[in-house]
Amino acid sequence: MRTKGEVLRAFLSPSFSPFDHRDLLAVLESLPSVGENLLPFQFALTETSLHLSLLAPEPFEVGWDGQREKLHFGVYLRNSEVGFAKVALSACLHRHACGNLFVSETVFAKVHLWLDKRAIKERLSSALERAVSLTAPKVAEALMASLSVSLPSGAKERVFQHAAKMAGQKALKELLAMEYEREKETSGSGETLFTLVQAIARAASQLPDAETRFSLSRFATSLLPKGNGEVPFLFVPSGR
Repeated sequence: MRTKGEVLRAFLSPSFSPFDHRDLLAVLESLPSVGENLLPFQFALTETSLHLSLLAPEPFEVGWDGQREKLHFGVYLRNSEVGFAKVALSACLHRHACGNLFVSETVFAKVHLWLDKRAIKERLSSALERAVSLTAPKVAEALMASLSVSLPSGAKERVFQHAAKMAGQKALKELLAMEYEREKETSGSGETLFTLVQAIARAASQLPDAETRFSLSRFATSLLPKGNGEVPFLFVPSGR
């Protein structure tokens, strides 16, 4: 059992290995790159999980087909003290112009079973370096490449419907549509995948629940070009 004062937080199996938020923060504080090359950006603590993003203080400038963007590379960490989620690290990308955050696939994850706290520091350190030096630049490249990807007929509506279902909020479709039109106008990116993922990331940033923000940010990133010609499944009409 995990408790807080007189409150019962969770019933957990005997094999569960606690790795508390303070343990994670202590590991991060001990890493040379944190506090120097990576600074705290966003922090959220819920009843079930912790969310923390760290970003490089200086942006990278990238270009694609004449358009320039300033992007901050960084990492996104998530943990749970009650068995809700693994201790996990992903790469993340912050768009300087509007504050949108894109979270990549998981670079490191460990379930809280037979967890060795001494081994976590080394593995997190390695994953952090890999995320910033390899994964984040790939996400940046894919984001800029999305400027050249036109949306198939009906794709936007299918994506918005899926995002609203993920968030459990039907009204989210209206917010997504509004942010889509705003992005299209301000960046001049037209009916492209770039406009679509920016709309999702922007809408996600306005939601109060950290888990929903995290899920939608990852969803937006998952729609970016993979470089192998793979088409996001939501771009293909059902029945084809």
